[in-house]
Amino acid sequence: MKKTILSLLCLMPMLTNCANNQKIEITLETNPSTGYSWQYSCNPESGATVEENTELSKANSDKNSMIVGAPNQVTYKITKKSKKPVTCTFEYSRSWEKDTAPIQQFSVKL
Repeated sequence: MKKTILSLLCLMPMLTNCANNQKIEITLETNPSTGYSWQYSCNPESGATVEENTELSKANSDKNSMIVGAPNQVTYKITKKSKKPVTCTFEYSRSWEKDTAPIQQFSVKL
């Protein structure tokens, strides 16, 4: 069974029940032309795996080409591998701005 969580830049901490080897999907809006991107981290002892897939936005896919400055979506598939609690934190920031807080941040607890 797969759970899907859709979040588009109006985010808050989320809590979901997730069995071992069950996947949840989180789809987020991103705009790489601004320099911002989503970074994630999961508690390492949890053994969770995260797969990332960037997709063209509807506006881009209708024209079959990338439109400069148009938003895209990125989907993260998180698989819980153990009975231990898993916390994954997502931050929307510019990787080169080391002393600046992310403009969006949230955590998913499984």
